[in-house]
Amino acid sequence: MDGPSSEERLNVKRRFLTRKELSRQTGLSLATLQRYKDDEKIPFFQPGGRGARVVFPLDAIEAARRLQFQARLNPQQNNAMARPVARIPGPQPRWSTKKLPEV
Repeated sequence: MDGPSSEERLNVKRRFLTRKELSRQTGLSLATLQRYKDDEKIPFFQPGGRGARVVFPLDAIEAARRLQFQARLNPQQNNAMARPVARIPGPQPRWSTKKLPEV
């Protein structure tokens, strides 16, 4: 019985990268990759469903590098603080509505 060689099995197995592997290959931090994943800017899979580990296809390397290059060209557009913040429903806390005494 001639089955696939160990090299062929390795190639089939390595079609996806973990976050750490993708971080090492692209030079992006884990937090940046998480933000790109959350914003759906790079492709990813969760084979075990929600809450399971996340893997990235090999073409995610190119997508991450393209985003990294764009961020260098337009640093103001890619500011993480520019993302809209969802307001939590309910009353405002007292400390945010109090006016400071004038000096």
